[in-house]
Amino acid sequence: MKKFFNMVILVLLAWVSVVLPGDWHIETVDSEGDVGRWTSIAIDSNNYPHISYYDGTNRHLKYARYNGSDWEISTVDDSGYNGFYTSIALDSNDYPHISYFDLSNDNLKYARWTGSDWEIKILDSEGSAGMYTSIDLDSDDYPHISYAISTLPYGIYNLRYARFDGSEWHIETVETAGDVGYYTSIALDSNDRPHISYCDESGALYSEYNTYMHNYNYYMDRDLKYARFDGSEWHIEKVDSEEYVGRYSSIAIDSNDHPHISYYHDVTEYDLKYARFDGSEWHIETVDSEGDVGLYTSIALDSGGYPHISYYDYYTNHDLKYAWFEGPYQGIDLVSFSAGVKGNNVVLLRWSIATDEGDNILGFNLYRRELQGG
Repeated sequence: MKKFFNMVILVLLAWVSVVLPGDWHIETVDSEGDVGRWTSIAIDSNNYPHISYYDGTNRHLKYARYNGSDWEISTVDDSGYNGFYTSIALDSNDYPHISYFDLSNDNLKYARWTGSDWEIKILDSEGSAGMYTSIDLDSDDYPHISYAISTLPYGIYNLRYARFDGSEWHIETVETAGDVGYYTSIALDSNDRPHISYCDESGALYSEYNTYMHNYNYYMDRDLKYARFDGSEWHIEKVDSEEYVGRYSSIAIDSNDHPHISYYHDVTEYDLKYARFDGSEWHIETVDSEGDVGLYTSIALDSGGYPHISYYDYYTNHDLKYAWFEGPYQGIDLVSFSAGVKGNNVVLLRWSIATDEGDNILGFNLYRRELQGG
């Protein structure tokens, strides 16, 4: 049974318009050779994109930005085999900061645009440091970076964290228990404290005979883990310990400083999964299970705190996919809508909606746009 609600509102606007869905626009940014792996994107104050990526032909770190009419492309670091695992963030001046891995020397590197040139630093040269980098900037525009490091010859990784305080860099190992630090993602909360999601690959090795290829496939049991700093110490926990989860994690922090994480469940399920913390417990759900989906996830939250996730459909269709959560009232039906002029500069909006019985209507969104005469 449906419930019907009638609503009327007087709006003092020059013009009222309905926001309609737009179209996707796709273009090639750089076609000079084998370019475009390990991409990361950030949007500036003018809503223009900035992209860091790897140039596979020349083995360099590259950067592209849109100036409003054209793409400007530059090589950031050509001093060797650079540009793996790039991550980009923009400061309050819209200047880019990029973390990345130098494969030639197994170093974590960091580049920032000063306004006139690129300043490049080696941040960590111990062992093999800098895989799976992720960067975020705090309220003072200082960078915070999460990454994986291996100081052992047989490739056991630890989770590390680097931050700049305005005068010097501070580097610490967050977790050393097992083989951890894969697929890191970092986000800062309202107090500039770091939250990091990552994959723990310390589990038992699993083998499966492939009858088609006539060989064995080997898999490592994995867990999704989460680390947060409270101002004095790190708190580490397993978010999801179901078999083979945690790769390609991405994290975002909501207005309550609670984490939301997207990630991949492989080997047995091949699904896109999502976890959120409500202040007392984790809520975990499978978002997409149609085929082999959920690789290379990236998550963002909208103004309502609802998640939007981009990800890759691998074996099934080889497609880019996008999932979003509309909130608890996505099932509301618009029955009628009308708008009319009522006096000077006053528009009367009248609408009726239908919901399932028992639902409560807490509010609505009203979009405003002023149109110039002509």
